[in-house]
Amino acid sequence: MTERVLVAYATKCGSTAEVAQAVGRVLTEAGAEVTLAPVQKIKDLSPYTAVVLGTCIRMGKPVREALRFARRFQGVLNERPSALFSVGLSLREKTPENNQLAVEYVQPLREIFKPVSLGVFAGKVDHSKLGLPMRIVAQRDDTGALAEGDWRDWESIEDWARGLPAVLMPDS
Repeated sequence: MTERVLVAYATKCGSTAEVAQAVGRVLTEAGAEVTLAPVQKIKDLSPYTAVVLGTCIRMGKPVREALRFARRFQGVLNERPSALFSVGLSLREKTPENNQLAVEYVQPLREIFKPVSLGVFAGKVDHSKLGLPMRIVAQRDDTGALAEGDWRDWESIEDWARGLPAVLMPDS
């Protein structure tokens, strides 16, 4: 039987969706039948044998859409293998302290369900993708915290994703 894996994501500017696509590609290569979708489009988890939830981090926490998804499907997420990843700016510099901070940022989701695997990754900032209020904040930022750039480490993302079949599809 082919495992059916949902890779659901909550994104604001598209970076998390791109990471979700990479995760989905790796799972497909491992033999899973993968559905990739934004969390707002998911109505039912019954067709899936496993779930991967991805969220961007804003202001030190998962975005509301990810939290709503996790609360709505809490029972299912805790019944079947589910993994979690986040994409945020705290990991622009890879340090143990920043990694711990990134893990702390997803704690609200980890209180809702217990992921079998957790990946925390650096993101990117593209001012053209920001909404007007955030674009104004970014333009006025003189600390460099919202400087444009792409800090995603695709090798780390794919390494994490290559470990998912063992925990999401153990019988495959």
